[in-house]
Amino acid sequence: MPSLQENVARVADYYAARAPEYHETTGYSDDQTDASYAALKAKHQAAFRGLDVIEIACGTGYWTGVIAQTAHSVVATDIHARLIEITRQRLQALQNVRCQVADAYSLATVEGTFSGAFAHYWWSHIPKAMRKTFLDTLHGKLRPGAFVSFTDNREYHVDWVKRRVDEHGDIYEQRRLLDGSCFETIKNFPTAAEFAELLDGVAYDVTYVEHEAGPPGEPTSQLWTVSYRLQP
Repeated sequence: MPSLQENVARVADYYAARAPEYHETTGYSDDQTDASYAALKAKHQAAFRGLDVIEIACGTGYWTGVIAQTAHSVVATDIHARLIEITRQRLQALQNVRCQVADAYSLATVEGTFSGAFAHYWWSHIPKAMRKTFLDTLHGKLRPGAFVSFTDNREYHVDWVKRRVDEHGDIYEQRRLLDGSCFETIKNFPTAAEFAELLDGVAYDVTYVEHEAGPPGEPTSQLWTVSYRLQP
């Protein structure tokens, strides 16, 4: 049975392997899909306007570029240098963006503190046993009253998805790349109640909303967003 750390590494390895095709397979390079995110992008830009933001698991930088349009600064982090280099090249014209290789569970390589934190399609990949560790680490990099927002998938059901649940209650989902290679990655679907428990005593103005954004008609376009402010 793989250890928790090995399963975390599997998530990182999957996204590193998927990096060259990520924009294509997510639809980010498609004008119609990009347009379908317009309302969500506008909400993110309004929320992070003027803030110094740390982004977790930036991937290939699609959402980094969105946030950077209004944020004072963005430090985009990811555990893989390959993904960081793709983001750096894609956003090299943006002077307020810095790309940094960092482990989300330690953030040891990230200097400074931030007034905002953001992650898109990251929370579902956190093992349940490591959620509090992640939040404690992230909150340690934030200033009092900092604004935090996470967005990810609601549970979806499609014929091609194969899942299993391990002894810790974590869901694992099989993923296949365009070259046929197969990976298994953690894909949990948190509830509003779970967030309420995790954030009790450490956050205020906590909101959890379910909405739709992304490719029209796709099951994976059913999303949730949780946002809050860190207690002083």
